[in-house]
Order: sequence, then C-alpha cells, then structure tokens
Amino acid sequence: MQVDWISAITETPPTLWPGYTSGERVTLDPRGRMLDRRPSMHHVDDGEPSSSRNFTVWTPNHGSLYLSGNPVKLLQGHNLWGSDDLLGLYLEAGVFVRHHVGLFPGPQSWKACMFSRPRFTRIDLTRSYRFQTQAEADDYIRFVAGNARSRH
Repeated sequence: MQVDWISAITETPPTLWPGYTSGERVTLDPRGRMLDRRPSMHHVDDGEPSSSRNFTVWTPNHGSLYLSGNPVKLLQGHNLWGSDDLLGLYLEAGVFVRHHVGLFPGPQSWKACMFSRPRFTRIDLTRSYRFQTQAEADDYIRFVAGNARSRH
C-alpha cells in the first residue's frame, strides 16, 4: 500500500506566524469598490509535464498552512510503488514547496513557531493487486466498481 495523494493543514499560534501568505483574491464592482477579499491558493509546479507533480499551498488565515498534492509522484517521478509514511511524505513535499515558492517552514522556523503536526484532510491510498488470469481481474473490477469512489 502506498500514499498517492495528501492534503493537510498545519498550524501555529497566530502570534508566532512567520508571515507566509499565498496571496489574496479581490473582487471589485464596476466602480472599483471592493466586494470581496479572501486568501487565494498558490499552485506550485516544478515544470515537468505531469500535472500530478503540482502542489497547492494555501494560507487560509494567519497561523494555518494548507498543502495538497501527490508526494510520491513528486519525489519519484512515478507512482508505481512508493511510501506509506504520511509524515515523511508531507515534510518532503514541504521541502519542495519551500524550494519553489518559500511557503513552508524550514526546521528552525518549524520549531520556533511551534507548528503542529499536520492534520490530514485527504489521504488517497493505492494498492496493487495481481491476478492469475485476466478473467479473475475482470471479476474483481466488476465486484468493486459499484462500491468504489474514484474518478478513474
């Protein structure tokens, strides 16, 4: 079994927030008056053609940092096999985000700002199955297809 996708939030007391921000989205009326103002999500892309090597990072408020993406594909370039270490994958994804846009604390900031362990809001797991015949594989797919929750 491997972790295929994670989404998680880590928090620090707002008074210790190191000033990270993913930006804001502002909506104006035709006269330029502000109608709405909210934090925006920032997409981190390493330039590879695979869309699964992208991460979303977001600062929903002072003291919170949200991170979402496919850490196995990011680290290995594929997801044929991989790790089931949630915390390790989250921190490695954070290093990637910090390297590309700076929106993730380094070890000293993590400790000094008292960031919490990540609270995972989404964990996708992948498991490989091997069957002796194609007929067995087809039977299994028919059996789980009606109960599975997946976009594929």
